[in-house]
Amino acid sequence: MGVSCVNALSTRMVTTVQREGKIFEQEYRIGVPQYDVREIGISEKHGTHQHFWPDASIFTVTEYKFDILKGRLRELSYLNRGFAYR
Repeated sequence: MGVSCVNALSTRMVTTVQREGKIFEQEYRIGVPQYDVREIGISEKHGTHQHFWPDASIFTVTEYKFDILKGRLRELSYLNRGFAYR
């Protein structure tokens, strides 16, 4: 699922990007940006983190089954260079 779809189906979503020695962040609530992308720190790492809270008015179940997610992320890691799951 793409980030725009996740954003539309979430009550809140926070995106954090580490690149070019910096950390950037933007937050959305019900698809609306709460502020412009802002620099929040420095980092030598690179990558993107998506944190989201599914909208309970759309989904009847909002609990995740760890084993299913772990398996899917493992599959994706083989298809996408540099992809890691924790």
